[in-house]
Amino acid sequence: MPSEDGLKRLHPLSLLFLIGGQAKSLLLPGILVLFFASKGSGQIWFMLLFIPAVIGALFRYWSHRYRLEPDEMVVREGIVFRNERHIPYSRIQNIDLVQNPLHRLLGVAQIRLETAGGQKPEAVLSVLSLDTVEQIRTRIFRGRSAAEPGVEPGGKDAAASVGMLYSMRPRDVLLFGLISNKGLVVVAAAMGLVWQFDLFDRAQSVVSKESLQRFRGMIPEDNFLVAGLIGLAGFLAFVVLVRLLSVIWAMGKFHGFRLTRRGEDLRAEYGLLPRVSKTIPRRRIQVLYASEGVLHRWLGRVAVQVETAGGSGDGEGPSVSRLWLAPLIRRERAVALFQEAMHVDPGAVQWQSISSGARRRLIRKTVYLCVPATALALWSLGLWGLLLPALWLPLGYWTSGLYVRHTAYALSPRAIFFRSGWWVRRLRVAPFSKIQSVVSSTSPFDRRYGMASLKVDTAGAARVGHSIDMPYLDAAVAMSLMNRLYEEAGQTAFRW
Repeated sequence: MPSEDGLKRLHPLSLLFLIGGQAKSLLLPGILVLFFASKGSGQIWFMLLFIPAVIGALFRYWSHRYRLEPDEMVVREGIVFRNERHIPYSRIQNIDLVQNPLHRLLGVAQIRLETAGGQKPEAVLSVLSLDTVEQIRTRIFRGRSAAEPGVEPGGKDAAASVGMLYSMRPRDVLLFGLISNKGLVVVAAAMGLVWQFDLFDRAQSVVSKESLQRFRGMIPEDNFLVAGLIGLAGFLAFVVLVRLLSVIWAMGKFHGFRLTRRGEDLRAEYGLLPRVSKTIPRRRIQVLYASEGVLHRWLGRVAVQVETAGGSGDGEGPSVSRLWLAPLIRRERAVALFQEAMHVDPGAVQWQSISSGARRRLIRKTVYLCVPATALALWSLGLWGLLLPALWLPLGYWTSGLYVRHTAYALSPRAIFFRSGWWVRRLRVAPFSKIQSVVSSTSPFDRRYGMASLKVDTAGAARVGHSIDMPYLDAAVAMSLMNRLYEEAGQTAFRW
Protein backbone atom coordinates (compact mmCIF):
# COMPACT_ATOMS: atom_id res chain seq x y z
CA MET A 1 0.00 0.00 0.00
CA PRO A 2 1.80 3.17 -1.13
CA SER A 3 2.04 6.19 1.11
CA GLU A 4 3.81 9.55 1.14
CA ASP A 5 7.33 9.83 -0.37
CA GLY A 6 6.88 6.47 -2.12
CA LEU A 7 7.03 4.61 1.20
CA LYS A 8 5.08 1.37 1.41
CA ARG A 9 3.48 -0.28 4.38
CA LEU A 10 3.72 -3.93 5.25
CA HIS A 11 0.98 -6.40 4.41
CA PRO A 12 -2.21 -5.81 6.45
CA LEU A 13 -1.80 -9.30 7.90
CA SER A 14 1.31 -7.97 9.67
CA LEU A 15 -1.05 -6.65 12.32
CA LEU A 16 -2.37 -10.16 12.92
CA PHE A 17 1.15 -11.59 13.37
CA LEU A 18 2.23 -8.71 15.62
CA ILE A 19 -0.75 -9.26 17.90
CA GLY A 20 -0.12 -13.01 17.78
CA GLY A 21 3.48 -12.47 18.83
CA GLN A 22 2.37 -10.37 21.78
CA ALA A 23 -0.19 -13.00 22.73
CA LYS A 24 2.49 -15.70 22.59
CA SER A 25 4.78 -13.72 24.91
CA LEU A 26 1.91 -13.24 27.36
CA LEU A 27 0.67 -16.84 27.14
CA LEU A 28 2.52 -18.26 30.14
CA PRO A 29 1.84 -15.25 32.42
CA GLY A 30 -1.79 -15.39 31.29
CA ILE A 31 -2.09 -19.06 32.26
CA LEU A 32 -0.64 -18.29 35.69
CA VAL A 33 -3.05 -15.38 36.12
CA LEU A 34 -6.05 -17.53 35.18
CA PHE A 35 -4.87 -20.26 37.54
CA PHE A 36 -4.71 -17.91 40.51
CA ALA A 37 -7.81 -16.04 39.45
CA SER A 38 -9.79 -19.28 39.47
CA LYS A 39 -9.13 -19.47 43.19
CA GLY A 40 -10.92 -16.20 43.76
CA SER A 41 -7.91 -13.93 44.02
CA GLY A 42 -9.41 -11.43 41.61
CA GLN A 43 -6.19 -11.16 39.56
CA ILE A 44 -8.05 -11.68 36.30
CA TRP A 45 -7.78 -7.92 35.81
CA PHE A 46 -4.11 -8.36 35.08
CA MET A 47 -5.15 -9.74 31.71
CA LEU A 48 -5.98 -6.16 30.75
CA LEU A 49 -2.23 -5.69 30.25
CA PHE A 50 -2.80 -7.29 26.86
CA ILE A 51 -4.55 -4.09 25.68
CA PRO A 52 -1.37 -1.93 25.70
CA ALA A 53 0.39 -4.71 23.82
CA VAL A 54 -2.26 -4.59 21.10
CA ILE A 55 -2.02 -0.79 20.92
CA GLY A 56 1.78 -1.08 20.61
CA ALA A 57 1.35 -3.55 17.75
CA LEU A 58 -0.97 -1.09 15.97
CA PHE A 59 1.59 1.71 16.28
CA ARG A 60 4.43 -0.53 15.03
CA TYR A 61 2.42 -1.59 12.01
CA TRP A 62 1.39 1.98 11.22
CA SER A 63 4.93 3.40 11.53
CA HIS A 64 6.90 0.63 9.80
CA ARG A 65 7.41 1.51 6.13
CA TYR A 66 9.97 0.86 3.42
CA ARG A 67 10.97 2.16 0.00
CA LEU A 68 13.06 0.63 -2.80
CA GLU A 69 15.47 3.09 -4.38
CA PRO A 70 17.60 2.35 -7.45
CA ASP A 71 20.65 1.47 -5.32
CA GLU A 72 19.37 1.13 -1.74
CA MET A 73 16.44 0.21 0.48
CA VAL A 74 15.04 2.75 2.93
CA VAL A 75 13.32 1.44 6.06
CA ARG A 76 11.51 3.86 8.40
CA GLU A 77 9.94 3.06 11.76
CA GLY A 78 8.88 4.87 14.90
CA ILE A 79 6.40 7.68 15.59
CA VAL A 80 7.85 9.77 18.41
CA PHE A 81 11.47 8.77 17.78
CA ARG A 82 11.70 8.07 14.06
CA ASN A 83 14.45 5.79 12.81
CA GLU A 84 15.33 5.70 9.12
CA ARG A 85 17.89 3.25 7.76
CA HIS A 86 19.43 3.33 4.29
CA ILE A 87 20.69 -0.11 3.24
CA PRO A 88 22.75 -0.23 0.01
CA TYR A 89 21.96 -3.27 -2.11
CA SER A 90 25.68 -3.93 -2.55
CA ARG A 91 26.03 -4.41 1.23
CA ILE A 92 23.18 -6.89 1.62
CA GLN A 93 24.72 -10.31 2.22
CA ASN A 94 21.77 -12.56 3.03
CA ILE A 95 18.11 -12.33 2.14
CA ASP A 96 16.42 -14.86 4.40
CA LEU A 97 12.77 -15.81 4.09
CA VAL A 98 10.93 -17.49 6.98
CA GLN A 99 7.47 -19.04 6.78
CA ASN A 100 5.68 -20.90 9.53
CA PRO A 101 2.54 -22.92 8.69
CA LEU A 102 0.28 -19.89 9.18
CA HIS A 103 2.47 -17.83 6.84
CA ARG A 104 2.16 -20.51 4.15
CA LEU A 105 -1.59 -20.82 4.67
CA LEU A 106 -2.07 -17.08 4.19
CA GLY A 107 0.48 -16.72 1.37
CA VAL A 108 2.81 -14.32 3.23
CA ALA A 109 6.35 -14.45 4.60
CA GLN A 110 8.87 -12.65 6.78
CA ILE A 111 12.17 -11.54 5.25
CA ARG A 112 15.38 -10.62 7.04
CA LEU A 113 18.12 -8.59 5.40
CA GLU A 114 21.64 -9.09 6.73
CA THR A 115 24.73 -7.09 5.85
CA ALA A 116 28.37 -8.03 6.30
CA GLY A 117 28.99 -5.72 9.26
CA GLY A 118 25.63 -5.45 10.97
CA GLN A 119 25.23 -6.46 14.59
CA LYS A 120 21.87 -8.08 13.83
CA PRO A 121 19.54 -8.35 10.82
CA GLU A 122 19.67 -4.92 9.23
CA ALA A 123 15.95 -5.01 8.53
CA VAL A 124 13.10 -7.39 9.35
CA LEU A 125 9.96 -6.99 7.25
CA SER A 126 7.08 -8.96 8.72
CA VAL A 127 4.97 -9.70 6.89
CA LEU A 128 4.85 -9.31 3.09
CA SER A 129 3.01 -11.10 0.33
CA LEU A 130 5.04 -13.63 -1.66
CA ASP A 131 4.72 -11.49 -4.79
CA THR A 132 6.15 -8.51 -2.90
CA VAL A 133 8.97 -10.65 -1.52
CA GLU A 134 9.91 -11.72 -5.03
CA GLN A 135 9.78 -8.12 -6.24
CA ILE A 136 12.13 -7.04 -3.42
CA ARG A 137 14.51 -9.89 -4.18
CA THR A 138 14.55 -9.03 -7.88
CA ARG A 139 15.18 -5.36 -7.13
CA ILE A 140 18.02 -6.15 -4.72
CA PHE A 141 19.62 -8.58 -7.18
CA ARG A 142 19.39 -5.99 -9.95
CA GLY A 143 20.84 -3.29 -7.70
CA ARG A 144 23.72 -5.51 -6.58
CA SER A 145 24.50 -6.48 -10.18
CA ALA A 146 24.64 -2.80 -11.10
CA ALA A 147 27.20 -2.23 -8.33
CA GLU A 148 29.42 -5.04 -9.59
CA PRO A 149 31.93 -4.02 -12.31
CA GLY A 150 31.49 -5.79 -15.63
CA VAL A 151 28.05 -7.14 -14.84
CA GLU A 152 25.04 -5.88 -16.70
CA PRO A 153 22.22 -5.17 -14.24
CA GLY A 154 19.22 -7.33 -14.90
CA GLY A 155 20.82 -8.72 -18.04
CA LYS A 156 19.82 -11.86 -19.86
CA ASP A 157 22.72 -13.84 -18.46
CA ALA A 158 21.49 -13.31 -14.92
CA ALA A 159 18.02 -14.49 -15.84
CA ALA A 160 19.40 -17.50 -17.69
CA SER A 161 21.63 -18.62 -14.82
CA VAL A 162 18.73 -19.88 -12.74
CA GLY A 163 18.79 -23.59 -12.05
CA MET A 164 18.38 -26.42 -9.57
CA LEU A 165 21.69 -27.55 -8.09
CA TYR A 166 20.57 -30.06 -5.48
CA SER A 167 17.29 -31.46 -4.22
CA MET A 168 17.06 -33.63 -1.12
CA ARG A 169 14.67 -36.54 -1.53
CA PRO A 170 12.72 -37.98 1.44
CA ARG A 171 15.03 -41.00 1.36
CA ASP A 172 18.05 -38.72 1.77
CA VAL A 173 16.39 -36.94 4.69
CA LEU A 174 15.74 -40.34 6.31
CA LEU A 175 19.38 -41.37 5.79
CA PHE A 176 20.59 -38.07 7.24
CA GLY A 177 18.51 -38.66 10.36
CA LEU A 178 19.86 -42.21 10.74
CA ILE A 179 23.46 -41.09 10.24
CA SER A 180 23.39 -38.03 12.50
CA ASN A 181 23.18 -38.04 16.27
CA LYS A 182 20.78 -35.13 16.57
CA GLY A 183 18.47 -37.35 18.60
CA LEU A 184 20.90 -36.89 21.50
CA VAL A 185 20.07 -33.18 21.43
CA VAL A 186 16.37 -34.01 21.78
CA VAL A 187 17.13 -36.47 24.60
CA ALA A 188 19.25 -33.85 26.39
CA ALA A 189 16.45 -31.29 26.07
CA ALA A 190 13.93 -33.83 27.40
CA MET A 191 16.21 -34.64 30.34
CA GLY A 192 16.48 -30.93 31.06
CA LEU A 193 12.71 -30.63 31.19
CA VAL A 194 12.46 -33.71 33.40
CA TRP A 195 14.99 -32.23 35.80
CA GLN A 196 13.42 -28.77 35.68
CA PHE A 197 9.96 -30.04 36.66
CA ASP A 198 11.19 -32.77 39.06
CA LEU A 199 9.45 -35.49 37.07
CA PHE A 200 11.78 -38.18 38.45
CA ASP A 201 10.72 -37.42 42.02
CA ARG A 202 7.07 -37.30 41.02
CA ALA A 203 7.35 -40.66 39.22
CA GLN A 204 8.93 -42.24 42.29
CA SER A 205 6.12 -40.90 44.46
CA VAL A 206 3.50 -42.36 42.10
CA VAL A 207 5.12 -45.81 41.70
CA SER A 208 4.78 -47.91 44.84
CA LYS A 209 7.75 -49.53 46.53
CA GLU A 210 6.17 -52.95 46.03
CA SER A 211 6.17 -52.42 42.25
CA LEU A 212 9.84 -51.43 42.28
CA GLN A 213 10.78 -54.46 44.37
CA ARG A 214 8.77 -56.74 42.06
CA PHE A 215 10.61 -55.30 39.05
CA ARG A 216 14.01 -55.75 40.70
CA GLY A 217 13.09 -59.34 41.53
CA MET A 218 12.66 -60.05 37.82
CA ILE A 219 16.38 -59.39 37.25
CA PRO A 220 18.52 -62.34 38.43
CA GLU A 221 21.44 -61.17 40.53
CA ASP A 222 23.59 -64.31 40.08
CA ASN A 223 23.01 -64.94 36.36
CA PHE A 224 25.36 -62.45 34.68
CA LEU A 225 24.39 -63.66 31.20
CA VAL A 226 20.72 -62.76 31.64
CA ALA A 227 21.58 -59.49 33.35
CA GLY A 228 23.99 -58.67 30.51
CA LEU A 229 21.33 -59.46 27.90
CA ILE A 230 18.85 -57.20 29.68
CA GLY A 231 21.43 -54.41 29.79
CA LEU A 232 22.23 -54.94 26.09
CA ALA A 233 18.54 -54.83 25.22
CA GLY A 234 18.18 -51.58 27.15
CA PHE A 235 21.17 -50.09 25.34
CA LEU A 236 19.82 -51.14 21.93
CA ALA A 237 16.42 -49.68 22.81
CA PHE A 238 18.12 -46.40 23.69
CA VAL A 239 20.05 -46.41 20.38
CA VAL A 240 16.84 -47.06 18.44
CA LEU A 241 15.10 -44.24 20.31
CA VAL A 242 17.94 -41.81 19.55
CA ARG A 243 17.91 -42.72 15.86
CA LEU A 244 14.13 -42.35 15.72
CA LEU A 245 14.35 -38.91 17.30
CA SER A 246 17.14 -38.00 14.85
CA VAL A 247 14.91 -38.97 11.92
CA ILE A 248 12.03 -36.90 13.30
CA TRP A 249 14.38 -33.93 13.78
CA ALA A 250 15.76 -34.31 10.25
CA MET A 251 12.26 -34.50 8.74
CA GLY A 252 11.28 -31.27 10.48
CA LYS A 253 14.54 -29.49 9.66
CA PHE A 254 15.35 -30.54 6.09
CA HIS A 255 12.04 -31.56 4.55
CA GLY A 256 11.94 -30.35 0.95
CA PHE A 257 15.56 -29.12 1.00
CA ARG A 258 16.63 -27.69 -2.33
CA LEU A 259 19.54 -25.56 -3.48
CA THR A 260 19.11 -23.31 -6.50
CA ARG A 261 21.26 -20.73 -8.25
CA ARG A 262 20.16 -17.32 -9.40
CA GLY A 263 22.90 -15.31 -11.05
CA GLU A 264 25.77 -15.04 -8.56
CA ASP A 265 23.67 -16.14 -5.59
CA LEU A 266 22.69 -19.52 -4.18
CA ARG A 267 19.36 -20.04 -2.44
CA ALA A 268 18.71 -22.83 0.09
CA GLU A 269 15.10 -23.61 1.05
CA TYR A 270 14.12 -26.18 3.64
CA GLY A 271 11.84 -26.96 6.60
CA LEU A 272 8.57 -28.77 7.31
CA LEU A 273 6.74 -26.45 9.71
CA PRO A 274 8.87 -23.28 9.68
CA ARG A 275 9.94 -22.96 6.04
CA VAL A 276 13.27 -21.16 5.71
CA SER A 277 14.84 -19.66 2.60
CA LYS A 278 18.42 -18.37 2.82
CA THR A 279 20.33 -16.49 0.12
CA ILE A 280 24.06 -17.25 -0.09
CA PRO A 281 26.09 -14.84 -2.26
CA ARG A 282 28.87 -16.90 -3.81
CA ARG A 283 31.36 -14.04 -3.75
CA ARG A 284 30.99 -13.80 0.04
CA ILE A 285 31.64 -17.45 0.85
CA GLN A 286 34.63 -17.53 3.21
CA VAL A 287 35.24 -21.26 3.65
CA LEU A 288 33.75 -24.42 2.18
CA TYR A 289 33.43 -27.47 4.46
CA ALA A 290 32.85 -31.11 3.57
CA SER A 291 32.67 -33.91 6.12
CA GLU A 292 31.99 -37.64 6.04
CA GLY A 293 31.84 -40.12 8.88
CA VAL A 294 32.05 -43.89 8.70
CA LEU A 295 28.38 -44.26 7.78
CA HIS A 296 28.75 -41.53 5.18
CA ARG A 297 31.57 -43.47 3.51
CA TRP A 298 29.63 -46.74 3.57
CA LEU A 299 26.74 -45.01 1.84
CA GLY A 300 28.92 -42.95 -0.51
CA ARG A 301 27.62 -39.65 0.87
CA VAL A 302 29.15 -36.38 2.08
CA ALA A 303 27.82 -33.29 3.91
CA VAL A 304 28.68 -29.85 2.52
CA GLN A 305 28.49 -26.49 4.30
CA VAL A 306 29.85 -22.98 3.73
CA GLU A 307 30.73 -20.09 6.00
CA THR A 308 29.74 -16.52 5.21
CA ALA A 309 30.87 -13.52 7.24
CA GLY A 310 28.25 -11.34 8.91
CA GLY A 311 27.39 -9.36 12.05
CA SER A 312 28.79 -10.41 15.34
CA GLY A 313 25.91 -9.41 17.46
CA ASP A 314 28.09 -7.49 19.88
CA GLY A 315 29.64 -4.82 17.73
CA GLU A 316 33.18 -6.19 18.02
CA GLY A 317 33.64 -7.29 14.43
CA PRO A 318 32.31 -9.84 12.00
CA SER A 319 31.27 -13.34 12.92
CA VAL A 320 30.43 -16.27 10.72
CA SER A 321 27.29 -18.09 9.75
CA ARG A 322 27.62 -21.72 8.69
CA LEU A 323 24.99 -22.61 6.12
CA TRP A 324 24.06 -25.88 4.46
CA LEU A 325 24.66 -26.45 0.77
CA ALA A 326 23.84 -30.16 0.93
CA PRO A 327 23.19 -32.02 4.20
CA LEU A 328 23.68 -35.35 2.39
CA ILE A 329 24.84 -35.66 -1.22
CA ARG A 330 26.50 -38.41 -3.23
CA ARG A 331 30.27 -38.04 -3.32
CA GLU A 332 30.42 -37.90 -7.11
CA ARG A 333 27.85 -35.09 -7.20
CA ALA A 334 29.64 -33.10 -4.49
CA VAL A 335 32.44 -32.21 -6.92
CA ALA A 336 29.99 -30.34 -9.16
CA LEU A 337 28.64 -28.56 -6.08
CA PHE A 338 32.18 -27.44 -5.12
CA GLN A 339 32.62 -25.98 -8.57
CA GLU A 340 29.29 -24.14 -8.42
CA ALA A 341 29.94 -22.68 -4.97
CA MET A 342 33.63 -21.81 -5.21
CA HIS A 343 34.92 -22.86 -8.67
CA VAL A 344 37.27 -25.47 -7.15
CA ASP A 345 37.79 -29.20 -7.66
CA PRO A 346 39.48 -31.17 -4.84
CA GLY A 347 40.17 -34.03 -7.25
CA ALA A 348 42.27 -31.87 -9.58
CA VAL A 349 44.91 -30.71 -7.06
CA GLN A 350 48.23 -32.23 -5.99
CA TRP A 351 47.99 -33.21 -2.32
CA GLN A 352 51.06 -32.76 -0.11
CA SER A 353 51.54 -34.80 3.07
CA ILE A 354 52.51 -33.36 6.45
CA SER A 355 55.95 -33.97 7.98
CA SER A 356 57.32 -37.50 7.76
CA GLY A 357 58.18 -37.30 11.46
CA ALA A 358 54.56 -36.62 12.49
CA ARG A 359 53.76 -40.29 13.05
CA ARG A 360 56.84 -40.86 15.23
CA ARG A 361 55.89 -37.82 17.27
CA LEU A 362 52.29 -39.00 17.72
CA ILE A 363 53.46 -42.46 18.77
CA ARG A 364 55.75 -40.94 21.39
CA LYS A 365 52.87 -38.85 22.68
CA THR A 366 50.84 -42.05 23.02
CA VAL A 367 53.63 -43.72 25.00
CA TYR A 368 54.08 -40.70 27.29
CA LEU A 369 50.37 -40.70 28.12
CA CYS A 370 50.20 -44.46 28.51
CA VAL A 371 52.96 -44.73 31.15
CA PRO A 372 51.22 -42.83 34.00
CA ALA A 373 47.86 -44.33 33.05
CA THR A 374 49.36 -47.84 33.26
CA ALA A 375 50.92 -47.09 36.66
CA LEU A 376 47.52 -45.97 37.95
CA ALA A 377 45.84 -49.06 36.49
CA LEU A 378 48.41 -51.40 38.13
CA TRP A 379 47.93 -49.66 41.46
CA SER A 380 44.14 -50.00 41.35
CA LEU A 381 43.65 -53.29 39.41
CA GLY A 382 46.86 -55.21 39.98
CA LEU A 383 48.14 -57.31 37.09
CA TRP A 384 44.86 -56.75 35.24
CA GLY A 385 46.13 -53.21 34.70
CA LEU A 386 48.58 -54.56 32.09
CA LEU A 387 45.61 -54.91 29.75
CA LEU A 388 45.59 -51.13 29.37
CA PRO A 389 48.96 -50.76 27.58
CA ALA A 390 48.33 -54.02 25.70
CA LEU A 391 45.31 -52.37 24.09
CA TRP A 392 46.33 -48.70 24.16
CA LEU A 393 49.75 -48.94 22.48
CA PRO A 394 48.70 -50.96 19.38
CA LEU A 395 45.64 -48.77 18.99
CA GLY A 396 47.75 -45.60 19.26
CA TYR A 397 50.24 -46.95 16.71
CA TRP A 398 47.44 -47.76 14.28
CA THR A 399 45.52 -44.48 14.67
CA SER A 400 48.72 -42.43 14.34
CA GLY A 401 49.34 -43.97 10.94
CA LEU A 402 45.76 -43.33 9.87
CA TYR A 403 45.96 -39.69 10.99
CA VAL A 404 49.14 -39.01 9.02
CA ARG A 405 47.83 -40.84 5.96
CA HIS A 406 44.62 -38.81 5.78
CA THR A 407 46.09 -35.37 6.65
CA ALA A 408 47.31 -33.31 3.69
CA TYR A 409 47.16 -29.88 2.06
CA ALA A 410 47.06 -28.58 -1.50
CA LEU A 411 47.08 -25.33 -3.44
CA SER A 412 45.12 -24.48 -6.55
CA PRO A 413 45.22 -21.27 -8.59
CA ARG A 414 42.29 -19.97 -6.52
CA ALA A 415 42.32 -21.55 -3.06
CA ILE A 416 44.04 -23.56 -0.35
CA PHE A 417 42.77 -27.05 0.58
CA PHE A 418 43.25 -28.93 3.82
CA ARG A 419 41.91 -32.38 4.71
CA SER A 420 42.19 -34.13 8.06
CA GLY A 421 40.67 -36.87 10.20
CA TRP A 422 40.42 -40.61 9.68
CA TRP A 423 37.26 -41.53 11.60
CA VAL A 424 35.40 -38.38 10.55
CA ARG A 425 37.14 -36.99 7.46
CA ARG A 426 36.93 -33.25 6.91
CA LEU A 427 37.86 -31.06 3.98
CA ARG A 428 38.22 -27.26 4.19
CA VAL A 429 38.72 -24.90 1.26
CA ALA A 430 39.48 -21.18 1.62
CA PRO A 431 39.82 -18.88 -1.42
CA PHE A 432 42.93 -16.69 -1.55
CA SER A 433 40.71 -13.61 -1.91
CA LYS A 434 39.13 -14.26 1.53
CA ILE A 435 42.33 -14.83 3.52
CA GLN A 436 42.86 -12.13 6.13
CA SER A 437 45.78 -13.52 8.10
CA VAL A 438 48.34 -16.32 7.98
CA VAL A 439 50.20 -17.21 11.17
CA SER A 440 53.05 -19.67 11.68
CA SER A 441 53.44 -20.89 15.26
CA THR A 442 55.95 -23.24 16.91
CA SER A 443 55.68 -24.83 20.32
CA PRO A 444 58.75 -26.10 22.20
CA PHE A 445 57.97 -29.61 20.91
CA ASP A 446 57.62 -28.26 17.36
CA ARG A 447 61.07 -26.66 17.56
CA ARG A 448 62.58 -29.88 18.90
CA TYR A 449 61.28 -31.86 15.93
CA GLY A 450 61.85 -29.11 13.36
CA MET A 451 58.14 -28.59 12.75
CA ALA A 452 55.62 -25.73 12.75
CA SER A 453 51.88 -25.17 12.54
CA LEU A 454 50.22 -22.88 10.02
CA LYS A 455 46.91 -21.15 10.76
CA VAL A 456 44.87 -19.47 8.03
CA ASP A 457 42.02 -17.14 9.01
CA THR A 458 39.21 -15.61 7.00
CA ALA A 459 36.68 -12.95 8.10
CA GLY A 460 35.10 -13.78 11.45
CA ALA A 461 37.14 -16.94 11.97
CA ALA A 462 38.68 -15.73 15.25
CA ARG A 463 35.34 -16.25 17.00
CA VAL A 464 34.94 -19.92 16.13
CA GLY A 465 38.53 -21.10 15.73
CA HIS A 466 40.87 -20.86 12.78
CA SER A 467 39.43 -21.47 9.34
CA ILE A 468 42.32 -23.81 8.52
CA ASP A 469 44.79 -25.14 11.12
CA MET A 470 47.59 -27.28 9.64
CA PRO A 471 49.81 -28.96 12.28
CA TYR A 472 52.98 -31.04 11.96
CA LEU A 473 54.49 -29.28 8.95
CA ASP A 474 58.24 -29.18 8.38
CA ALA A 475 59.43 -25.74 9.46
CA ALA A 476 60.86 -24.90 6.02
CA VAL A 477 57.65 -26.06 4.31
CA ALA A 478 55.51 -23.97 6.69
CA MET A 479 57.58 -20.84 5.98
CA SER A 480 57.46 -21.41 2.22
CA LEU A 481 53.74 -22.05 2.31
CA MET A 482 53.12 -18.95 4.43
CA ASN A 483 55.04 -16.77 1.96
CA ARG A 484 53.08 -18.28 -0.92
CA LEU A 485 49.76 -17.55 0.78
CA TYR A 486 50.82 -13.98 1.57
CA GLU A 487 51.75 -13.51 -2.06
CA GLU A 488 48.51 -15.00 -3.41
CA ALA A 489 46.31 -13.10 -0.94
CA GLY A 490 48.14 -9.85 -1.75
CA GLN A 491 47.47 -10.25 -5.46
CA THR A 492 43.69 -10.56 -4.99
CA ALA A 493 41.50 -7.74 -3.72
CA PHE A 494 39.34 -8.61 -0.72
CA ARG A 495 35.64 -8.08 -1.42
CA TRP A 496 32.59 -8.60 0.74
